[in-house]
Amino acid sequence: RAEFDAHVGKTTVTVAMFSSPMCGPCLLVESKIVQMQADLCSFGVNIIKLNLNIKELRPLFTDLRIKTLPTFIVYGADGAVKGRFSGTKHEELRKMISGLL
Repeated sequence: RAEFDAHVGKTTVTVAMFSSPMCGPCLLVESKIVQMQADLCSFGVNIIKLNLNIKELRPLFTDLRIKTLPTFIVYGADGAVKGRFSGTKHEELRKMISGLL
């Protein structure tokens, strides 16, 4: 949790991608998210990926009410949640991020 908290609010936009290596939809969208990070990093966008690890991250997933994977939570520079998105439609996520830049 401390590592996650250390990322939020450190850039213009931080996107937390909640995923699992066993999640088919997560694997489908992952390459698009990696490309999005490359495209947007110069604008202060940081995308962090958190894989579901029951022992380490379950409390974080519970606190943030992560019920489906992949789920993306978008944070602004102030650390406040600016948006939330679940699913594989990465262009919707890009639009959400673009609205904050």
